[in-house]
Amino acid sequence: MSRVVLAIRRLSIAAGRSWRFIALHVSSRLRHSSSL
Repeated sequence: MSRVVLAIRRLSIAAGRSWRFIALHVSSRLRHSSSL
């Protein structure tokens, strides 16, 4: 059970990082498009 919990935590952390990266990328694109 502990192994499963650790795996889920790792996946959730990885997903959080990817979502942050995507959000930053999209926000930067929106800023560039709005400036144009």
